[in-house]
Amino acid sequence: MITCFVIMGFATKKIPNTNIEVNLDDTYNYLIKPVLIDKGLVAVNSNEQHKHAYRCDEIFTTEAINETFIRNIYLADIVIADITTLNQNAIYELGMRHAMKPRSTIILCDKNTLQNNSFFDLTFNPHIIYDSEKQRDIDEINRVSEILKNVIEICEKADDTYIDSPVFSYGIYNQAMSLVQPYDLSDTLSLRHLLNQGKNLIETEQYDSAEKIYEKLINEYRYDDVDVYCSYILAMYKKEISEKNLKKAFKMLQKYINLESTVCENVLGIAAAIHLRLFELTKQANDLYLAIEYYRKGMYYESGNLYCGKNYCSTLLKVYLIEKEPEILKEYYYTAIHTAKILLTQAQSLKRNVNAFDNAWFLANQNSLFLIATGLKNKVYNVHYQSQRQQVTVEEGMTTLYNDLEQIKKRANIN
Repeated sequence: MITCFVIMGFATKKIPNTNIEVNLDDTYNYLIKPVLIDKGLVAVNSNEQHKHAYRCDEIFTTEAINETFIRNIYLADIVIADITTLNQNAIYELGMRHAMKPRSTIILCDKNTLQNNSFFDLTFNPHIIYDSEKQRDIDEINRVSEILKNVIEICEKADDTYIDSPVFSYGIYNQAMSLVQPYDLSDTLSLRHLLNQGKNLIETEQYDSAEKIYEKLINEYRYDDVDVYCSYILAMYKKEISEKNLKKAFKMLQKYINLESTVCENVLGIAAAIHLRLFELTKQANDLYLAIEYYRKGMYYESGNLYCGKNYCSTLLKVYLIEKEPEILKEYYYTAIHTAKILLTQAQSLKRNVNAFDNAWFLANQNSLFLIATGLKNKVYNVHYQSQRQQVTVEEGMTTLYNDLEQIKKRANIN
């Protein structure tokens, strides 16, 4: 009999960096367990009564839970690991399995986890992507079940040449380390060097070169990180402010990150900024409203520098460019003022552990919020700018903000 052990969490949990909740018990009971029973797989060390106790919460044991985990991870012919919620234990146990066994480890993951989190590369491992929001739908159950059955059959028929563990794939267990030839590093650069280079190129407004650096990190180094994606898209859209290029950058952002479910304020801020630039070119109302919406969403997930919150308020004030009705303009104006006051109050209690560069943005954004809330140009904070780009961005932004503030007040008949 072929044995199987399932690594995963229990109950309902959120996918990190999203507001999507996944019922992991449904995942197990609808997508995984029926397939294992249908294929005739049995639990490790099971009797007739408990032969389908694949998951640890189903296992009857008198030993410590850690021992049970390790024993099952090692002894199971097939291990299935669902890493949808990036549960620490599941990730650790998956790593143990890869270190212990060269084959027959299958990974399951929700599509939203992959789209919203930095991840190790699953390309070379058997993995199945599913949609947890449809995991009770018969079509999704049938689709995932069929894939899982096929992968299990591959594992069942596999000989010693079949390897799905990255540890064994790289031959670490099969060759003496002393025989491994060192890489020729003469033409290579470290990740840190490239990251610093990309950041410096952006700050000196060499966007075309910065785009190439981040493209190299993503495509050649296969560096999967949300901040790298953000910097890549930032460089891409800033290198050429044209309708065609902005739409290309937004499409690329959608490729890497699910904008419907992400809670990353940097991502949402870039999505908003692209639409604001599009509005400046096309004067299409929809682009302005999308910019407002993305900034609004980003505001709720801010980690501290008030970027999305400040821009949400300042973009609300631009509605006079597309709306003429004074009462409508008043709604947007007072919403901006009210929100700015709330953000300024919250800023006083924020606990932040940041660098000087980020702190400059934080203080500058508070100055902008103070202008919105009071109408006064007085600067609350002296900002020590960390780059020429930062200073120009802030100073030009304050000039534009004051003009928008005066224009919306005038058109809404606000004294």
